[in-house]
Amino acid sequence: MSGSNPLLDEIEVLSAEIHSLLRQGVKELSERRIEQRQKKIELLFIHPKRITEQDQQRLIALLDQDEIIKQQLEKEQQEYHNRNRKRSKLKLYRQNS
Repeated sequence: MSGSNPLLDEIEVLSAEIHSLLRQGVKELSERRIEQRQKKIELLFIHPKRITEQDQQRLIALLDQDEIIKQQLEKEQQEYHNRNRKRSKLKLYRQNS
């Protein structure tokens, strides 16, 4: 197969949209997009012989990017919770002083 894989192109577009939605905190819509993307990924593997080495590398890069985004979001959430915990402790301290 020469040229770009249109299905993989669609998966890349969905991935970019999912990452954007997750960063914005739009959980419900991002979950629907994740399901749509998963179905498209499954379609890719209906005919595995049609998937080129380049397509496989693109898909691996997308999955790696997913992991990076996931780690960033988890770190941001942890930092947010830590800040809130500090604020709560400070507020409690001020009330008790």
